[in-house]
Amino acid sequence: MFLILLLLTASEAGAAPRGLLLLGDLSQLVEFKYQLDGQQTKTNGRDKTSRMQNYFQESYRAQIAYALFNPEILRGSFGVGIDFDQTSRSMTNSASEFNTGSGLRYNISASLLPDSIIPATVQARSEKVHAQRQFQSPYDITTDSYGANLRIKNKHLPITLQYATSSSATTGLSQDTMQDSHTFMALVNHHVSFSESEAQLTLSDNSSAPKSAITSGYSVTYAENQNYEVALRNRLSLAKQGADRMLLTTVQKRDERNTLNADVQENRTFQVEEQLYWAFGKALRLGGQYLLLNRDSTLNDSRNRDAQLSLSHQLFESLATRIETTYRTTDIENSSNETTRGYGGSLNYTKKLPAECELQAGYGYLYTETDRSQTGIFAIAIDEPHTMQPGVLPTLPAPFRLNNINVQTPSIEIRNANPAVHLLPYVLGQDYTIESDGLYTRIVPTDTSEIHVGDNLLVDYSYLGNPQIAYGTTTQQANVNLTLFNNSWRVYGGWLNTSQELLKGSADVVRLNDGTEYRIGFERNEPILSYGGEYDNVDSTQDKHQTYQAFVRSMRNVNRGNVTLYATDSFTNTDQASYNPTGASTATNTFGCGGSYSTRIYRGVFMMLTGQYYNTTGDTPTRNDASLGANFNWSYGKLDFSLISQINWRSLPGQTSQDEYIRLKVSRYF
Repeated sequence: MFLILLLLTASEAGAAPRGLLLLGDLSQLVEFKYQLDGQQTKTNGRDKTSRMQNYFQESYRAQIAYALFNPEILRGSFGVGIDFDQTSRSMTNSASEFNTGSGLRYNISASLLPDSIIPATVQARSEKVHAQRQFQSPYDITTDSYGANLRIKNKHLPITLQYATSSSATTGLSQDTMQDSHTFMALVNHHVSFSESEAQLTLSDNSSAPKSAITSGYSVTYAENQNYEVALRNRLSLAKQGADRMLLTTVQKRDERNTLNADVQENRTFQVEEQLYWAFGKALRLGGQYLLLNRDSTLNDSRNRDAQLSLSHQLFESLATRIETTYRTTDIENSSNETTRGYGGSLNYTKKLPAECELQAGYGYLYTETDRSQTGIFAIAIDEPHTMQPGVLPTLPAPFRLNNINVQTPSIEIRNANPAVHLLPYVLGQDYTIESDGLYTRIVPTDTSEIHVGDNLLVDYSYLGNPQIAYGTTTQQANVNLTLFNNSWRVYGGWLNTSQELLKGSADVVRLNDGTEYRIGFERNEPILSYGGEYDNVDSTQDKHQTYQAFVRSMRNVNRGNVTLYATDSFTNTDQASYNPTGASTATNTFGCGGSYSTRIYRGVFMMLTGQYYNTTGDTPTRNDASLGANFNWSYGKLDFSLISQINWRSLPGQTSQDEYIRLKVSRYF
């Protein structure tokens, strides 16, 4: 096979090269991966079980840039790749398994008139991946995706148009699925000296169905999400210094249609938000915010109004004062109507002291009146937002607590705020479990959950509430923070008092809450050693507990390396709250310690050794967790080497387990 290139000589020096086909440098990658996963479990009264999986993959990638006739007219890139992998698995009382697979991929992109006022880009990608599963048979994922982007550049009304579509299918699962996604977006901007405006239109359609539905015409797990959204945004500067006086406006309309088998739900949302910032000189500022949110749904309609007005004053750098008033009303069809009015203020004082010391103190007061009328004794929470935070292990999401007490757990439904990330509702027992936290409810993601750190979730549920009630809530809080000698010492404390008063109706179903919470603590920070402690006391109608916490950590350089050591201990004693006099008193202690050592060893290899241990005891099942890890990274020219290894031990009543993993990757670039 021959490749013929027709080159045309540039008529003047420095001009861009031209030719029928211009090729750039060829970039290549050869990569080898090895993964080992092992697990052992011993349960009282049963023999020890173990399983192990080995995985090896070779990957080859090539990418080359190209241009047709002239790079200023059309240029892009083309890439191909191929993978070969082998997997072996063994398990107690089961025959060993061996699998081989391959993957193939290509991608091509093209930019038409990339340096003009109307650049356009198109791209296509196709790949077949032999996906691995821990201690399970691998399966294939075939994905085809296409996209296009067009920009119209100008000073007055720049326009961006984007379209993306993708389809994927699995092969080798007990229930193979097909997923399709289509998204169109149009964005228009307008900018003048005193105003910035933006209009955005988004259309999306995401669907998922088993392959069997394609042939039989029937599926028990078909799901589809269709979205139509229009958003208008404006930032209006009302003074020469735009940050001093400005008005921010957002108008958004969204139509959503969710289909799950034969169940169809439609949601139509209309939202208007206004934010005003107005400075009267350098010290006095006015702030206002108004939100209107209407939601029409197949299940129920809701209307929300939220307004806030505040006035703040800054006296030099020492004293900041703020007063505010709020109004909020929420009306959920066939469920409840709630109106909240409030006012309050805050005072914060900062004082620089001699010897690089500083004192910070603050006080806040807020009074709100809530008037609620609901049908029956159950209220509804719709689209309660939660963002997943890292847990004890940073790769696993931490549990989170729902906002209301007395939640009816069978009514809980959890969805991802972005259907393109996860279309179907998450599954109880598979993606999360439910635990009681006093009167509150806690959601605990499982180790195999599809819920990941950083995901934005929406939770619907019903909870117990007083049908007809009006009550006032007074909240006072104070805090003080004293840092000494350039932050070598820190002493701090806080106090929070909440009292609720019945104004009308009755609180027979859910009692009002009165309580006080305070905390005190200290920290000592030295160049190589830090330690501290904290005491928290909560005494309220709904919750009564005390927590003692202490920590110590050390960081120092040893033998051209860095050593970090830490230890923490937390003891919580929970007593019977007056709201729940039948509850039992409990005590729980959690201790943790660990450390790491990092350094450069032979020929610049970076090495990090880690270890950690956690122990939980008390009126809860005793649990011990320990782990040891070793990571190595090395680069030499265009060669990269990475090795990650860790072994974990876990001990629970009646069960002990051990698991280990190794991740080795060697990459060579050409």
